[in-house]
Amino acid sequence: MKSIFEFEIFSDSRGILRHAVLTRHTDPNDSKSIQEILKIPEQPIFFKNQLHGTKIVSFKKNSIIKTQLEGDIFITNQSNIPLGIRIADCASILLFDPVQKVIANIHAGWRGLAKRAVKYTIQRMANVFNSKPKNILAGISPMLGVCCSVFSDPKNELPEFLHNYIAEENHVNLWAIAEGQLRECGILQNHIENPRICTLCNPENFYSHRRGDKNRFCTIIMLR
Repeated sequence: MKSIFEFEIFSDSRGILRHAVLTRHTDPNDSKSIQEILKIPEQPIFFKNQLHGTKIVSFKKNSIIKTQLEGDIFITNQSNIPLGIRIADCASILLFDPVQKVIANIHAGWRGLAKRAVKYTIQRMANVFNSKPKNILAGISPMLGVCCSVFSDPKNELPEFLHNYIAEENHVNLWAIAEGQLRECGILQNHIENPRICTLCNPENFYSHRRGDKNRFCTIIMLR
């Protein structure tokens, strides 16, 4: 795999959208390299701390962007603000509303999915930016696959509404949870792209917390 890959679901929007999943071959802390690779005008914004929750940072056009932010979800309709999420087994879910010109980047590991981070993001996009779920496109980054997502006691660790996603031998299908929550929020099936790439199974391209990696790879999304 290259040091960068893009979602086909966003291919018709290249004139107004820039996005990428950057593999382990690009350091998220090397902002200049990310700018050069993606050909973007500004350095990406990352959360100082990602909280594995549902805290949303959203800003409209012409807002002053604060630094040293904490949270898990970015939403904006402002151009030339690259939104970054760092991951290593959690998913980054990229959302784009091509009608209202709104983007979001969600840090969604199993804890975030259990707290309905996807639902709160799409609600905020609707309430603040007038997005309609049927218009939103979604790309799900590489994340821990059902092949490797083993919990010690998933029926007690996960809320009951996720128990249908528990597979044999305490495996949990996080891929299906992410996809299912997008559909439950009104995202159309053909507007969801999930390559179903497991981070633990692909050490040549992705860091994995389960593997013991301390580093992170990242995703970026930006309106032009």
